[in-house]
Formats: sequence, structure tokens, C-alpha cells
Amino acid sequence: MPAARNAIAVVPIDGGEPRIVAQTSDAGLDAPVVLGVGGVHPARYVAGGHILYGQDPGHVRVVPFDLASLTLRGSPMSLIDGVERAPGGGAVYFAASDTGVLAHASTGYQHQLVWVGREGAETALSGERDAFRGPALSPDGRRLAIAINDATRRSDIWYYDLERGTKRRLTSERHNLAAIWTPDGGRLTFSSGGSGDQRIEELALDSNELRVLLRHETKRPAYPSSWSPDGGELLYGIAEETGSDVWVFSRESGTQRPLLTGPFNHLEARFSPTGRWTRSRPTNPDGTRCMPHDILRSITGTRCRRRGDGTPAGHAMAACCSSGRATR
Repeated sequence: MPAARNAIAVVPIDGGEPRIVAQTSDAGLDAPVVLGVGGVHPARYVAGGHILYGQDPGHVRVVPFDLASLTLRGSPMSLIDGVERAPGGGAVYFAASDTGVLAHASTGYQHQLVWVGREGAETALSGERDAFRGPALSPDGRRLAIAINDATRRSDIWYYDLERGTKRRLTSERHNLAAIWTPDGGRLTFSSGGSGDQRIEELALDSNELRVLLRHETKRPAYPSSWSPDGGELLYGIAEETGSDVWVFSRESGTQRPLLTGPFNHLEARFSPTGRWTRSRPTNPDGTRCMPHDILRSITGTRCRRRGDGTPAGHAMAACCSSGRATR
């Protein structure tokens, strides 16, 4: 009983073509539309006539199923919400026995925000613990933007005033994460997804004005990573089938163009202080380093150079100093 991203199929034991028995409403396949919106992974048949399946963003659901006719016999219902998932939008973590015992991993809420000094010493910002994701300090270092997951792993952007010790919620709809600051510290740029509409939005902090900055031409999820020093160009990542590519968006013209593509995940792309160079960290699909150094590339795409000295995986080999030159 395999589950694809958008459908559940039955594979005959004695061979033959798989039969799709259910699909999500955005799959566009020839099968009943009963699973709603959200990728499905994994799925299994359990004795007694039911299919258990995991669905984005973190649900375990069940639907009655007739094994003789290979047809559904009812509507799905949620058993458990707030279930942990594998990295990169992978499988929902649950298992079931033939006797009906269900085990699952709950989404964790054990993260804590801390300051880390140059020597590695940690100082807690507060005693608060939550499902924090992707903290981003403002250019003046006095404010923090961060995504926080709810019980279903849908996340919103929150704003922390580190001097006053206050916080406020900035979003309440869709799935929002990967917030970064504009160079002037006046706006936040972040990824926002929902119902097949993937986009990057921008929020003005003084007026709370929210606008859509871009929708990527492939309609795949887009994640901002760095603004150029003048605020004119944005680096953002696109989750393609073969890996994560880096694109450039021009605020003035509204155009998009690829910068780094290929079979690797090009992560954490950043502009240099001069805005002339970019740096990214290439990894394999499983998250391991595919080379012992980062990639430096001219923003024009005409030059590329690599720096590295074999430092263990997980360390950034190349960085840009205040002059805009590469250093290790």
C-alpha cells in the first residue's frame, strides 16, 4: 500500500499495474478525490478494513477500505494531529501493528532561544520554550524575527523586541517561515504557502502593510535567504526535484533569473558586503556535504571560484569579510 506525494495506490501481490484508490484534491489523477489537500506519506492497510496514512503538515488519518473490491468505503478522519515529520517534507512518523496498536512521534516543543558568544558560551534570552524555526536578527541586533510551529506544524512569523522583552505575532494565515530582514531593518521578507499558492511576501513593520513580492515561475516553494546591501536584489531558494536551486529577484524590474542550479542543494546563499559575490553551501539530497568547501560566485554568474581546506563537514569554508573579499 504505497503512498505517493498526492495519492495512495494498491500494488497487487501477484504483479500487475498499481491501482490508485485515493488522491488529494490537487493531484489531477484518475481516482476518487477524498484525501483533501496535502502530500501523503506513508500509507498502510491494517486488518479490519482501514487505510492509515500520514498527511502534511503532520496528521495521521484513517479511511475505511474494502480489500476485496479495492475501494474506499467512507470518508477519512483524523486520528492524531501534531505528528513529527522527516526532514525536507518527508514521511510523517507513525507505525501501526495488525492488532490496531498505533505509535507516533509528537512534534517537539523543546527549543529555546539563546545568545551564543564567540567562545561558545550560551545565555538564554528567556525561559520560554517553543517550536522555534529559523531565527533572524535585525541589522541593528535589537530585534528578532522567527517562525513558530503550531500543533499541526503550520508556522507563523513572530517579532521579538530584545531590549523590551516583548513579542508579537505578525502572521496568522497560511504557512509562513524563513523570514529575513531588508538591509534598512524596516521590512521582513518570508516564504508563504497555502492551497497550492507558493509565494514570497514582504511585511512593512511600521505600517503592517503586507504585499506579495514574488511568485516563482515554476510555482514551487520559494525561500528567501539574502538581500543585496542596497536592497535591490533578493537571493532565494527553490525546492526542485533534483535539489535546491538559487535564484535572483530584482525589486526594480520584478524579474527572476537562476544563479545556481544542478543536482545539489545549494543552501544558505548570501550576498557579500559589496553585493558583487554570493556564497552558498552545497549538500547532497540527504543533507551531507558534497564538497569540503562553499561556492563563491559572481552575482553576474560569469565567474565562479571555490575556497576550502578540508575542514570537517558542517563548517562554512568561505566567508566574505568587510572588504567583500573571501576569507577562511
